[in-house]
Amino acid sequence: MPFYLSPYRCLQIPRRGLLWATQRKMVLPQIATHFGASEAMVQFRSNVTNVLVKC
Repeated sequence: MPFYLSPYRCLQIPRRGLLWATQRKMVLPQIATHFGASEAMVQFRSNVTNVLVKC
């Protein structure tokens, strides 16, 4: 099974990705869907990277 199809892949949303999404006026649920992450993970990465993500 290719790595990108593995259910055990590690996801980390980069700061640059969050900045890209916020510049496009994406909100938390849209960002989570775009990156294939949970809303909790997006909020966590927002807190860690100091990028304000709107709910």
